[in-house]
Amino acid sequence: MLTINPFDIEIFILTYNRKEFLKKALESALNQTIKDLKITVVDNGSTDGTEEFVRSYLNRYENLNYVRHNENIEVLENIKFTVGLAKEKYMLMFHDDDFIHPQYIETVLNIISKHDDIDFLYPKTTIFQSEDKIDNQIFSDIKYQIYDRQHFTAKMFINKGTENVVFPSSVYRTANVKQAILHEAINTTGTIADNVIIVESVINGKCVYIENSLYYYRSHPSQESQVLKLYPDEIICCLKFFKEKLNSDFYSKLIFNVFSYYRLLRLYKHFGLYKNTKLKELEDDAYKGNAVTIYDYILFKPYGILLRPFNALLKKILQKVKHQNETFRLEGEAK
Repeated sequence: MLTINPFDIEIFILTYNRKEFLKKALESALNQTIKDLKITVVDNGSTDGTEEFVRSYLNRYENLNYVRHNENIEVLENIKFTVGLAKEKYMLMFHDDDFIHPQYIETVLNIISKHDDIDFLYPKTTIFQSEDKIDNQIFSDIKYQIYDRQHFTAKMFINKGTENVVFPSSVYRTANVKQAILHEAINTTGTIADNVIIVESVINGKCVYIENSLYYYRSHPSQESQVLKLYPDEIICCLKFFKEKLNSDFYSKLIFNVFSYYRLLRLYKHFGLYKNTKLKELEDDAYKGNAVTIYDYILFKPYGILLRPFNALLKKILQKVKHQNETFRLEGEAK
């Protein structure tokens, strides 16, 4: 069995003017079953008393650190800054409006101690609006699956079911995520750069999906994903990135062709676009920019209605395909 020092993982909490949520996030990190973890709060220039609130904890917890920007910097720049602070082997970086299960870090360390090639881990995520409905049950065993990079990239593009990857819920191999943020697509995908960071963080190893619910994602009107819009170029760049990654074999190419149609529509409808761009204009620009194939382009056209039922059938079939991933269980190791 491999071993890992529990202090080879560190936690970063990104915060900005959400003192009322930060308390839950901070205490969820401080109250892990693995104690004395290195925890850093990165304050992006809060003006609501966040600094005073965090400093009230500093005297009580020697493992807690606080870093503050004098003024708010752009979200992606703050992520890059935070990754630059990381010094340990693995890192978890989550937002102030979410929180983590008490066994999250213990689970991650147990999994890493059994495998020497893990680059990325993400748990099942519970989306909530009211904390009263959260049940932090203690798990007697943990079930997880291991994927290789290519299958994981395909799953990222499909982005389905309980295995949705939430960027702040994930644990990264620090050296990999430092390298990932240097990828040129990071800056050009902007608001949805997390897609690129996650895929590029799996380099030589594998990724783990933990089937237990260990991360709690708060849904509320002021979160970034509810208020931000996208630029057309951000969507086009993201599609081009996945088109390049899903080009190694027939199955990967099929995934891209079938799901590009749905991904473009989902991004357009969920976020909306700056510059009052019409969907037809986005479709045309994506095709001209070599971000979608001729098959996808036809699906968007009026006569594409003839192909859409066939594409929907392919979508259902591909979503049910079971990869040759490895499934494991940690029995009796959770406290």
